[in-house]
Amino acid sequence: MSSRKTPAELLAWITDALNSGKSVFVSTALRTTQITPKTAQQFANAGRPIFRASEKSLYMAVGRRYDCIDYCQITVQ
Repeated sequence: MSSRKTPAELLAWITDALNSGKSVFVSTALRTTQITPKTAQQFANAGRPIFRASEKSLYMAVGRRYDCIDYCQITVQ
């Protein structure tokens, strides 16, 4: 049995962290992006969520597109 979370479970975990006032960090090999609750709220107010999940992948808004963040390290602080 795999301990890996589904994209929907990861999205719920990220949303709970942002709603509780914590920042979310999405890290690749070269860059770390900090998403604060304020940033997430600005995206939500614009009618465009910063994180999205499909059945197979988790995505983050980058400009006008969404990039897959399946292989990124996601931490909450």
